[in-house]
Amino acid sequence: MMTVSASTQDRANLFDELDDAISEITAGRPVIVVDDEHRENEGDLIMAAELATPETLGFFIRYTGGVVCAPMSVERAELLGLPRTPMGSWRVRVIPKREWS
Repeated sequence: MMTVSASTQDRANLFDELDDAISEITAGRPVIVVDDEHRENEGDLIMAAELATPETLGFFIRYTGGVVCAPMSVERAELLGLPRTPMGSWRVRVIPKREWS
């Protein structure tokens, strides 16, 4: 059973319901997802990749840490020539628009 600290319970009403977040993502709007205050205690902006626009990506890059993560198959990552990190994930690489396809 998961326990929730009193401070987390007090703040619970500051957060939206999961269904609301899913509706926002489905509509093409980014949402902030936060992790546990006792873990990294940070938030990430997420959105549906297929609905991303130059404006939303510009916002992500300008007002966050500047790293945009995108899910892709191993085959696609290899096709793009992305090297692996020691942890096994793929390294970040700026991909010029002419290489998109």
